[in-house]
Amino acid sequence: MPVLRLPIVDPDLTSALLQLVRDLADQLRPGSDFAQSLGIDHSLERDYGLDSLSRAELLTRIESDLGVSLEAAAFSQAETPRDLLRVIRSTAPASAASASRPVEPEPAIEDHLQRSAAILRAHGVSVAGT
Repeated sequence: MPVLRLPIVDPDLTSALLQLVRDLADQLRPGSDFAQSLGIDHSLERDYGLDSLSRAELLTRIESDLGVSLEAAAFSQAETPRDLLRVIRSTAPASAASASRPVEPEPAIEDHLQRSAAILRAHGVSVAGT
């Protein structure tokens, strides 16, 4: 069953986001720690040095660590961490509303899981939960 994450209800979302951006930028240039001095209005590309691949990694980290689901198009247009913050804040209420509803597994996925379990059992593999 899918894991639902609620958006952070942290009053300091700005600090959490900024730390994610800084950490990624510093990991891309080991030993420099240059990004720790950069702020919310510095350019993701020019100042933090994030190219399209590292921005994709940042998107994954934001979604995982902050528990929000962001549209790639809106995310890719952000030029600064402040822009990212706006995208997150505009998305967070929708994420919270959808998270309050139970998520049912898709029939195709459920069917695939059942068939996979049957195949494993046919080969003598014990399958938990069946």
